[in-house]
Amino acid sequence: MTPSVQVCLLRRHPEITIEGEKRKLDWQVMNLLILIADQGESEYLRDDLIRTLYGATPNARDSFRRKTLYELRRQLPHDMLEADRNDLVYLRREAIWVDSLEFAERANALLNRSLTFNEADFIAAQDILALYEEPFLLDYAVGGAAQRDTPQFSAWMRDRRQELASLYHQLLDRVTR
Repeated sequence: MTPSVQVCLLRRHPEITIEGEKRKLDWQVMNLLILIADQGESEYLRDDLIRTLYGATPNARDSFRRKTLYELRRQLPHDMLEADRNDLVYLRREAIWVDSLEFAERANALLNRSLTFNEADFIAAQDILALYEEPFLLDYAVGGAAQRDTPQFSAWMRDRRQELASLYHQLLDRVTR
């Protein structure tokens, strides 16, 4: 079954497709989706998300709940994103595909399997490398919406970009040996 939400982050700007339709989201809503989609978890602490997305902004908890979380829930398919009274936010992972997660999982699996590649490994590596179209949210991080980001979100994006770039170069190095 094809996931109903596709999130492409190995691009200059995020590309979101929901039920076959490309969507543009408000920058705070987009940041929340980027954060929870790329982390690959099903459960998140609301306060951790707020701290990363809003920092110590006054009324951050209320803005998060009433605006950002509400709008993302409205944009996503029914019951894909839920929040409970215990300060947890849940994402149905089976309904979402994220290129950065796919890239990282497949690249790590291939790199950890063998020090030398056989022909099948080279073919798999080419498919994996093709997922890495560009560094993780390259233009998004240096301009546009990201200029309004908290230092925490900007640092998270920078660290994730470096992590994925390192993985890309490790795989590329292994292929070219």
